[in-house]
Amino acid sequence: MKNYDQKVTFTCVTYNRWRMLYNLLRSFVEANKYENYEWIILEHDTSDGTTRFLKALESNSVAGLEPLKGKVKVVYESQDDYLSFLESKGFSFESTENRDKNQKIAFSYFGKLRNQVRKIAQGDYFIDLPDDHQFIYKGNWVGELLDIFEDRKEKVGKDDIGTLIFRTMLVYRILKENNQTFPMETTSSGTDYFVVKQKSYDDWGAISRENFELMGGYPQLENATEEEVKKYWLNDKCLFHHEYMMDKTKSLGLKKIMKKVPIMHDMLDDKYNKKTITAQAAYPLLPIAPKREAILEMMNLLGIGSKDYKRIMSIREFELFFNDTVGSSSAPLHTILKNRAKAEAIDDDSDPYLFEEIYRKYSK
Repeated sequence: MKNYDQKVTFTCVTYNRWRMLYNLLRSFVEANKYENYEWIILEHDTSDGTTRFLKALESNSVAGLEPLKGKVKVVYESQDDYLSFLESKGFSFESTENRDKNQKIAFSYFGKLRNQVRKIAQGDYFIDLPDDHQFIYKGNWVGELLDIFEDRKEKVGKDDIGTLIFRTMLVYRILKENNQTFPMETTSSGTDYFVVKQKSYDDWGAISRENFELMGGYPQLENATEEEVKKYWLNDKCLFHHEYMMDKTKSLGLKKIMKKVPIMHDMLDDKYNKKTITAQAAYPLLPIAPKREAILEMMNLLGIGSKDYKRIMSIREFELFFNDTVGSSSAPLHTILKNRAKAEAIDDDSDPYLFEEIYRKYSK
């Protein structure tokens, strides 16, 4: 793989999930091998101890996160002030038939907060992360992402990426009609990815500074035209920023790209946030694989990426770490794994985590 040195900015908007945020950062420290990066974390109106945690992070006094010293900036924002400002402009957040009040509030400030952190970002590439995810394998996965950006430039003559997706997703989302993809492509360094046929944007992904600025950033209600307000805000079928960004990226000829082997896993929000309250020492919540190949082998054991799932980059079947069920099946996951596994003998009854043998093999 090419020795990339561009600066990368990781951005994360967090709200009342400091334990999940800690897990995200701890997994980053354990998994990351890329040096030229920064983190910008934006907190808004939290009440669960997130502010106290972030203050400790800024002073480099959080155990396990010492390598982030000098790499993290924190922005403290008031959601209420912004909502009051929007209401003074005539915008309503009352529940409607298809949107409740909390959803409308969340959609209203999604773009504003991300524009705010990117204004102070120094990176050539922005990687926007949810606070409830975790990195899942050690390696230069930042280099793999940059490799895909470079591959697009070589193949089509420009950076045509509107969003590069690199995280696990529910099966039904990946199999949706608008996520149909072209055949898999591979960079010269061996990173596999798919170009989506219809969708050109999705939340929480990677994009170059150049393309983000070309799009004019995220939409903000106070700057929207009357036509945009009618089309994206008053229309209950729209998520405001999401549909706006979809139309914007399409108009610029940009694409949604899906990395085949995911680098992050969605931790199911409050389900595991609550779990950590009584098990705060159990970080990270998932074991981190020693190499990308270990994740790929797990995917192959599950049939992910096979002809049955010909364009899959990732699936929520990574719940295998918690012995959950797969998709709509009612069979325990370890039973499904035993039926599918052919090359590896996995002793999932003696280990708290599955695939321990694979981890050991790639750790040698």
